[in-house]
Amino acid sequence: MHLVKIDDELLADASEIRRAEWQTLMSLFLESQNEQAPVQDAHCLHLRLCDETICLSLQTESGQSLSDHAISRASISELTYEYINIVSQLMQVEEQWNSHRLQALDMAKKSVHDAAARELQERCPQLGLSQKSARYLFSLMVSLLIDTTKLLGVHSHPSFR
Repeated sequence: MHLVKIDDELLADASEIRRAEWQTLMSLFLESQNEQAPVQDAHCLHLRLCDETICLSLQTESGQSLSDHAISRASISELTYEYINIVSQLMQVEEQWNSHRLQALDMAKKSVHDAAARELQERCPQLGLSQKSARYLFSLMVSLLIDTTKLLGVHSHPSFR
């Protein structure tokens, strides 16, 4: 896979900082996905927000669909909510630097990330996602649904003192 594409309409409506965040997440996804055995003829993963779903389409270089997946927002809403809730708590705790609480929240964040990655691997086996690339795909999906540029620490892990 050589490219991740976000729907043009979604890109047009996004702020510059949000587009930059998406670009970073797409690069990290591609980097991690390229560590995997490639899916035959896969060139591009196209993401778009449909009514109540996130639509993923694995495409050839000519744009022909190899596999299409619709992930309902409802099916990942619990994981998304839990993930954002943990990040919000991390933002509050970081101000106090309670390292035990930070470590517990960071572990919880990783656990939710891993659960979401497993969910994506199960729902989209044709994408050939590694655990690492599925984690990045989840992060990208969350950032499409929610403006995560306003959430400190959503894509990083705190350093403990």
